[in-house]
Amino acid sequence: MGKIDKNQIEIDITECFADDSEYFWKNFAQWENEDFSGIYSAKKGLPDIDASSLRLYEFYGKLWTLQREKFKKDDINIPDVDIYEGKYLYLNDKKMKLSSDSFISIYWHWKRMKTLMLEIYDDKDNLSKEIDQLKNRLNTLKIKENDRWFSDKFSLYKTFIWHYLQYANTIGGFIVFPRIYNSINVKRANSPICDRFDLTLECIRRAYLNGYFDKSDDNPLFNISDEDKEFFKMFGTFENYAKFFCLNESYDKKHNWVTEDCSAVYDLLNENKEETLDNWDFNKKTPLPQNEKEWWTFYRNIMDRLEARNKQIKDVIEKTKRADR
Repeated sequence: MGKIDKNQIEIDITECFADDSEYFWKNFAQWENEDFSGIYSAKKGLPDIDASSLRLYEFYGKLWTLQREKFKKDDINIPDVDIYEGKYLYLNDKKMKLSSDSFISIYWHWKRMKTLMLEIYDDKDNLSKEIDQLKNRLNTLKIKENDRWFSDKFSLYKTFIWHYLQYANTIGGFIVFPRIYNSINVKRANSPICDRFDLTLECIRRAYLNGYFDKSDDNPLFNISDEDKEFFKMFGTFENYAKFFCLNESYDKKHNWVTEDCSAVYDLLNENKEETLDNWDFNKKTPLPQNEKEWWTFYRNIMDRLEARNKQIKDVIEKTKRADR
């Protein structure tokens, strides 16, 4: 297990990390059940990109370093990371391991969402429209089509999920958290957050306001480890955290994860793209889409923000290159 020279890495936002994970598309292609019944075994059989893609850690290590250098100019000192092959990032000054995780979740494989996802499966009009939109996004990014495993016999739904996974597994769909037992990354997958990254961000925002995850009735992620707390304290403020991870400066302000001034987090379940989660009540509100209309709203809001974040990361790279000339 050795270090990788980050200076030799070129970040490419068009790269799909599923392409870098052995057997990912082959295993997905084997799900041939037109009656939808194979969906859960399909997901279960897919390689874990966070664990199997070497390129993902290379890219995130390089992006971390680029952002760190930018923050240093504002006298915000964040430790640099080393990249260890196929394993994790290592935060030098804190002696902390960081692990990548996808934060793009649309519940396509959640058993508790099966009834609703069956309705999406039968929604031919929206599936056709969104497949065309995904192809436009993929053509723009020049992501591999993976024709070797793709079949024109796939159902509309399977074709939709195939292209969704291509786009969702670009660098804009990943973030890093401390790699520890029962970390915040594990906790956020459970109710009352249900893996929604906007709700995770809202918990993090409230944590910065209320003493770094001190106990609070309106924050289900308060009870986290000292390592997690140390990680968030490193950035000082929620604004710094959001800016460091490219969550607030997209080409279209309505497609940010957080408001431009980082004072609030946008609600991905709301059709009003400017609705925020300030008043979200974790004790009363359900985090999951309840019908087709809500699910499609949630899906489209996520994809808009994924596209915007990829463009913001590209902007970070291009600004760095111009500064180096």
